[in-house]
Order: sequence, then C-alpha cells, then structure tokens
Amino acid sequence: MKNGGRRSEKIGRMSELIVFLALKLLKDEKEILGFVKVNEPGRDFIVNLHGERKQSLEVKSSYGGKMRHELHYGKTAAPVVVVHNFRGNMPDRERQKFAIRMKNVVLYTLMRAAYHH
Repeated sequence: MKNGGRRSEKIGRMSELIVFLALKLLKDEKEILGFVKVNEPGRDFIVNLHGERKQSLEVKSSYGGKMRHELHYGKTAAPVVVVHNFRGNMPDRERQKFAIRMKNVVLYTLMRAAYHH
C-alpha cells in the first residue's frame, strides 16, 4: 500500500506539472494574465484572468478523484481539471506535448467556472 501511495503522489505531481506547463502556454498566448501554484487544501493554482477575475483550479489524475473533491468541498469546490496521466516520470518533450493537448481543456474549465457562477 505504501508503494501505491508513493506512485499515486508521483502521478499527482506529474499531472500538476502538466497543468503548470499548460498555464504557462496560456499566459504566453495572453489567454490568461498569470497564475501561482499554491499548496492549499482543495486548490492547486490561482489563475488571474482578464477583467481582474481570479479563479482557483484543482488538478486530479482521475474522474474518481474529481468526484471525491466535489463531494468533499460541495458548491465551494474549485473547478477540477482531470489529467489522464498514469505515469510518475515523463521526458520533457512528452510533458510539453501533453501540456499543449491540455491547454484548451484548462482554459475551458477556467472560463466555464469564472463566467458561469
């Protein structure tokens, strides 16, 4: 069980890194103004959107994790991006490709939450 927990943590960190890279791409493309990584219960990032809006964002590597997050935090839950990643280690080039594929999902999740509350 301990090894499974460590593996799960590595996968979670890799998923967060992929979203970090996707957010960086979105910032470079001026889709968002900026972001910070936070280590707080229920959210992994705070993203600065246009129009002085800020949006929290949580990263999960499975829909089960997303469901548990939403059940735990209820209506106050930060929106969740699910990164279907099953590897704790990934070469830089592969991570970057994954981030490029994820950036539109990240942007959609942020915009949907920020402008539909």
